[in-house]
Amino acid sequence: MWTIQNRYKKHCEERISFENPEGKRVTVITGYRYGNFSYLGEGKPKVDTESTAELLMDSDWMIDGMYDGWFTDYEFSDSISEEERNEIIDRWEEDSFEGLEELGYEDTFETEFVLIGPFDLEEELTEEEKANVD
Repeated sequence: MWTIQNRYKKHCEERISFENPEGKRVTVITGYRYGNFSYLGEGKPKVDTESTAELLMDSDWMIDGMYDGWFTDYEFSDSISEEERNEIIDRWEEDSFEGLEELGYEDTFETEFVLIGPFDLEEELTEEEKANVD
Protein backbone atom coordinates (compact mmCIF):
# COMPACT_ATOMS: atom_id res chain seq x y z
CA MET A 1 0.00 0.00 0.00
CA TRP A 2 1.22 3.49 -0.82
CA THR A 3 1.00 6.41 1.60
CA ILE A 4 1.58 10.10 1.07
CA GLN A 5 2.13 13.09 3.31
CA ASN A 6 3.25 16.66 2.91
CA ARG A 7 7.03 16.94 3.29
CA TYR A 8 7.02 20.29 5.05
CA LYS A 9 4.84 21.24 7.96
CA LYS A 10 1.92 23.63 7.51
CA HIS A 11 1.17 22.29 4.02
CA CYS A 12 -2.16 20.54 4.52
CA GLU A 13 -5.76 21.86 4.46
CA GLU A 14 -9.29 20.66 5.08
CA ARG A 15 -12.02 22.65 3.29
CA ILE A 16 -15.61 22.15 4.47
CA SER A 17 -18.43 23.83 2.54
CA PHE A 18 -21.83 24.88 3.89
CA GLU A 19 -24.84 26.40 2.15
CA ASN A 20 -28.11 27.93 3.34
CA PRO A 21 -31.53 27.75 1.60
CA GLU A 22 -30.87 31.16 -0.03
CA GLY A 23 -27.81 29.73 -1.79
CA LYS A 24 -25.28 31.59 0.37
CA ARG A 25 -22.11 29.55 0.70
CA VAL A 26 -19.38 29.41 3.35
CA THR A 27 -16.18 27.36 3.18
CA VAL A 28 -14.25 26.81 6.40
CA ILE A 29 -10.57 26.14 5.74
CA THR A 30 -8.45 24.58 8.47
CA GLY A 31 -4.70 24.36 8.04
CA TYR A 32 -2.79 21.44 9.53
CA ARG A 33 0.89 20.85 9.99
CA TYR A 34 0.74 17.35 8.47
CA GLY A 35 -1.71 15.04 6.73
CA ASN A 36 -1.36 11.35 5.88
CA PHE A 37 -3.36 9.47 3.25
CA SER A 38 -3.37 5.89 1.92
CA TYR A 39 -3.74 5.11 -1.77
CA LEU A 40 -6.72 2.88 -2.61
CA GLY A 41 -5.92 2.44 -6.30
CA GLU A 42 -3.87 -0.21 -8.06
CA GLY A 43 -0.12 0.13 -8.49
CA LYS A 44 1.96 3.14 -7.65
CA PRO A 45 0.10 6.47 -7.66
CA LYS A 46 1.14 8.97 -10.32
CA VAL A 47 2.34 11.86 -8.16
CA ASP A 48 5.14 14.31 -8.87
CA THR A 49 6.65 14.25 -5.39
CA GLU A 50 8.76 17.36 -6.04
CA SER A 51 5.83 19.51 -7.20
CA THR A 52 4.92 22.43 -4.96
CA ALA A 53 1.35 22.51 -6.27
CA GLU A 54 -1.80 21.56 -4.37
CA LEU A 55 -2.80 17.91 -4.57
CA LEU A 56 -6.51 17.26 -4.03
CA MET A 57 -7.05 14.00 -2.20
CA ASP A 58 -9.78 12.46 -4.37
CA SER A 59 -11.63 9.15 -3.97
CA ASP A 60 -8.41 7.22 -4.70
CA TRP A 61 -7.11 8.32 -1.31
CA MET A 62 -8.25 7.54 2.23
CA ILE A 63 -7.44 9.90 5.07
CA ASP A 64 -5.27 8.37 7.78
CA GLY A 65 -4.99 11.56 9.79
CA MET A 66 -4.45 15.30 9.86
CA TYR A 67 -2.40 16.68 12.71
CA ASP A 68 -1.93 19.88 14.67
CA GLY A 69 -4.43 22.37 13.29
CA TRP A 70 -2.81 25.78 13.21
CA PHE A 71 -5.18 28.16 11.42
CA THR A 72 -8.78 28.62 10.34
CA ASP A 73 -9.84 30.81 7.43
CA TYR A 74 -13.14 31.39 5.65
CA GLU A 75 -14.41 31.93 2.12
CA PHE A 76 -17.83 33.56 1.72
CA SER A 77 -20.30 34.11 -1.10
CA ASP A 78 -20.26 37.77 -2.17
CA SER A 79 -23.88 38.06 -0.99
CA ILE A 80 -22.93 37.50 2.68
CA SER A 81 -22.67 40.81 4.52
CA GLU A 82 -19.81 41.74 6.84
CA GLU A 83 -22.14 41.42 9.83
CA GLU A 84 -23.23 37.93 8.72
CA ARG A 85 -19.60 36.94 8.17
CA ASN A 86 -18.66 37.96 11.70
CA GLU A 87 -21.59 36.00 13.14
CA ILE A 88 -20.66 32.93 11.09
CA ILE A 89 -17.06 33.09 12.32
CA ASP A 90 -18.18 33.53 15.94
CA ARG A 91 -20.62 30.60 15.71
CA TRP A 92 -18.07 28.32 14.05
CA GLU A 93 -15.47 29.12 16.71
CA GLU A 94 -18.02 28.47 19.49
CA ASP A 95 -19.92 25.42 18.21
CA SER A 96 -18.49 24.43 14.78
CA PHE A 97 -21.05 22.41 12.79
CA GLU A 98 -23.90 22.97 15.24
CA GLY A 99 -23.26 26.71 15.27
CA LEU A 100 -23.61 26.99 11.50
CA GLU A 101 -26.65 24.70 11.47
CA GLU A 102 -28.35 27.03 13.96
CA LEU A 103 -27.76 29.85 11.45
CA GLY A 104 -29.46 27.80 8.71
CA TYR A 105 -26.34 26.47 6.98
CA GLU A 106 -26.05 22.80 6.06
CA ASP A 107 -22.95 20.77 5.35
CA THR A 108 -22.80 20.22 1.57
CA PHE A 109 -20.67 17.09 2.11
CA GLU A 110 -18.15 18.55 -0.34
CA THR A 111 -15.23 18.40 2.09
CA GLU A 112 -11.88 18.58 0.36
CA PHE A 113 -8.53 17.50 1.73
CA VAL A 114 -5.51 19.14 0.10
CA LEU A 115 -1.80 18.52 0.47
CA ILE A 116 0.64 21.15 -0.73
CA GLY A 117 3.90 19.78 -2.10
CA PRO A 118 6.49 18.59 -2.16
CA PHE A 119 5.33 15.18 -0.92
CA ASP A 120 6.74 12.06 0.69
CA LEU A 121 5.35 8.97 -1.05
CA GLU A 122 6.18 5.63 0.56
CA GLU A 123 5.26 2.04 -0.09
CA GLU A 124 4.22 0.18 3.04
CA LEU A 125 3.95 -3.58 2.86
CA THR A 126 0.83 -5.24 4.23
CA GLU A 127 1.22 -8.12 6.68
CA GLU A 128 0.53 -10.55 3.83
CA GLU A 129 3.18 -8.92 1.63
CA LYS A 130 5.68 -9.00 4.51
CA ALA A 131 5.04 -12.73 4.99
CA ASN A 132 5.69 -13.39 1.29
CA VAL A 133 9.05 -11.54 1.43
CA ASP A 134 10.47 -13.89 4.08
